[in-house]
Parts: sequence; C-alpha cells; structure tokens
Amino acid sequence: MYQVTINGTNVDGLTVPGTTSLKSTLGARTIGGLTFHQGSAWRPYKGDEVYFYDTEKAQTAFGGIVYRAKRKMIPGSDIMEWTVKFTDFSALADRAHVLKAYADTTSDAIVRDLITTKLAQYGVTAGTIEAGGTVSKVKYNGQSATDVLNEMADREGYIWFIDHQKKLHFIAKESYVAPFAITDDNQDYISLSIEESLDDFCNVVYYRGSAKGITDERTESMVGDGTRTEFKVRFKVLHEPTIKVNGVSKTVGIWGVESGFDWYWNEGDKIIRQDDAGTVLTASDTLAITYVGTFGIMVMLEDKASIAEHGRYETFVDDSSIPYLDAAVTAAETEMKQNPYDKLDAEFSTYAPGLRAGMVIPVHLTDYGIDTQILITSVEAEEREDADLSLSYKVEGVTGERREDWVEFYRMLTSRQEYEEREDETITQCGKVEATVVMSHTFSVISRPQAVFGDGAGSGSTFDGGAAFW
Repeated sequence: MYQVTINGTNVDGLTVPGTTSLKSTLGARTIGGLTFHQGSAWRPYKGDEVYFYDTEKAQTAFGGIVYRAKRKMIPGSDIMEWTVKFTDFSALADRAHVLKAYADTTSDAIVRDLITTKLAQYGVTAGTIEAGGTVSKVKYNGQSATDVLNEMADREGYIWFIDHQKKLHFIAKESYVAPFAITDDNQDYISLSIEESLDDFCNVVYYRGSAKGITDERTESMVGDGTRTEFKVRFKVLHEPTIKVNGVSKTVGIWGVESGFDWYWNEGDKIIRQDDAGTVLTASDTLAITYVGTFGIMVMLEDKASIAEHGRYETFVDDSSIPYLDAAVTAAETEMKQNPYDKLDAEFSTYAPGLRAGMVIPVHLTDYGIDTQILITSVEAEEREDADLSLSYKVEGVTGERREDWVEFYRMLTSRQEYEEREDETITQCGKVEATVVMSHTFSVISRPQAVFGDGAGSGSTFDGGAAFW
C-alpha cells in the first residue's frame, strides 16, 4: 500500500486507477505522474511538494515537486480531473544561479558552500558529502547550481542528488549501493532474467574524436639559422600564441591583417612569421612559442589478452563532441570496459521500494551462476493489478561500465554556455515594489460665474442656481 500527498493533502483515495507512475533513469532525475478527481475547493499548484509513502515497508518511496498541473471538468458533474507531473527534489538546484569565484579549495567544500549560500533557502541540507579533490581555481558567472554540482561531480567521478528529505548527497559512484542485495537467502524479487550476448563485445576500439581536437597549452622552442623568418610548430594554432626570443616577450599580430608587430600568426596555420623589419635569428637565438593547438583525434586501443582468448572483435566509434585527446583515450577505454565478453544484462521486478538508477546492487544467485554487482540503469514503478494502491518496480541493469556519464560531461564542456566576464562588474539587487496609493483632491470655489452659454438657442442667462445648458 502507498499513500500520496500533495502539499500535505492525501490524494491516494482520489487517484484514477492505472495512472500512477514513477521512473528513474541513469543520468536523469526521477519523474512521475498521476491523475485524480477532486470535487472540493482544494487544488494542487506548481511547486507543491509530493510524497509517496510505502505503508508496508514503512518508508518514503519518493519525494519531489509538482512541475506541471493540468485540469479539466468532467462533463455533467462538478468534479475536476487533475493530471499532475512531478520530479525529484534535485530540481531545486535549477532555481539558484552562481556568481562566484573559488580558489585553493576542494570540490566538497564548494558543494557545502552551495548548500549554505544557495540551496538552504529551499530547505536543502547536507547529506553524505564525501571528500573531493583540490580545485585550484574556478569561476562561475551565472551558471545554475545544477551545472556547478554536475561539474564538481564529474571532476571526482561522483554523483549527486537531493533525496526525499531534501538532503543533498555528493558521493562516489561505488558508494551508491542499493538498500538490499539479491541473494539465495534474500530473493526479494518477483522475476529475474539474465541475458548474455556477443552484441557490442569488442576488444579493439578505434575512436575518432573531433576534427578540431584541442591540445594542452604547450611550448615549442627552436633556434634560428641566420636566414629563415618562418618557423613551423607541430599543431595548427588555435589562439594567439605567446612568443619570446631569448626569454624576452615579443608582440604578436595577425598575419595579413595587422602590421607593426614583431611576429605574426593565423588561426589554423602552423607557420609563425617574423616581421620583415625584425632582426633575423641566428643559431645563438632561441625562439619559444607557447600556444594551444588543434588536430584531428583518432585513438586505437587493444586488449591483447582478450584477443588471444576470444579472437579479434573490432568496433569503430565516431564522436565529434570529444575535443581532447585524454578524453578520447578515456572514451575508448570505457567503450571496451562497457562491452566485455562476460557482460550481462539483467531485468527483474520487485515490490521493494528504494531502488534508483545509478545504484549498484549485489547479485549472488547459485542457480543462475552469478556472483557480481549490477549497475541499475532504469527503475520504473507501476500500479499492481492484484492489489489496490500498491506499486511494483521493474528494474533494468548491466554489468561493466556505462559511458554516458563522462560523455555527457565532455559534451557539457563543449556546449556549455559562456557568460561574459566584465571588469568592475557589480550586481544591483532590486525588489518588486508594491504599494496602495490613495489619491484625493479638494476643490474650492473662489467665485461663481455670472453667466453661462445657452443651449444652442443663442442666448445666455445669469446663473440663478437653476438649470443651465452648454
């Protein structure tokens, strides 16, 4: 049995059978919906808090907020039909935006600061906040708290979420363990299927990233020969380089566009050119060019042990959203780890609440020959046909790794909206002013008129207090 409350009002006895649902998907928030009939004056509003409470297990199965409410009158009655959609409390982080710089701190300290300065106003408190790595410097200029939390989590390989008690958790993925295990002694499931397949198995990965991959900032040094005035760097130059000769900084302009500079460059060109008026470098002169380059990314990764055991299985991935070489290497590694020879796809149903996508659930079943951990990728709750106001949960999961998490992170980096940083910028806080204004005026008669115009008959009359026309 479950109870549903919206803004403290119990609606589970009003719901339309078959309309209640909850769904948790890896990399996304838990969402849900239901339809109910209401004849009283009470109504739900956007932003109302929603809770699902499992009375059999004595625990809250879901907590979140209404983000959409649709109503229509049932013809021939005074009954209103409401269809509401809701999402979990992690959506509260969308409401706050961050304009702040952090330096010489840690990711978990930034998360705690967000809770204190931004999210506490919505009732959010700190749950489990695991220690994170050092953050030397980062600046936010209007990004949402959700964006900041996503970035901190991806830096550490963590996940974050706000639970039904409005507690924000920032934890390693391996710490996000299901509240129960499936074992020979605890078969808390209705049905279970395990599938093994060669689909997607690979032990050789070719991974093509962006055609304009970005290098780390690099410095290339070379010496002159008394003749040449053009010097070639290894990669195509992306941004204006920094150039020094014998440790002395030189001015840099755009070749073919600007003049009067010591050296010139062009975006997408490997050649750095010296101004015609410059002193030609000799073998005793050292030219140092510091720049960020671009190049086409292509990675090949092999698992030689797997090839020896199972033969060669190749796969090719073309993903132009990956702009960094180390990201492409990680992508190739994770592609291989995600699709090992012993990969399993699992699907089971249970009446037990508490499972979420992203959790790891231990599975130890002798009859199935399984002793492993399964990453839950999807949990979908539906009303049970054999019991009123009860839910069953369909769960899907895999062994191996998922690559969607870090792929989404790197796509976020490349598509992230940039907010302009302006010097001496200040924020003026404004408030909406509301006031009731009463206006009045007192008229004083200094003297009365002696005559008024007539009614169109052409004559005027002396004002005697009677009727007058004009």
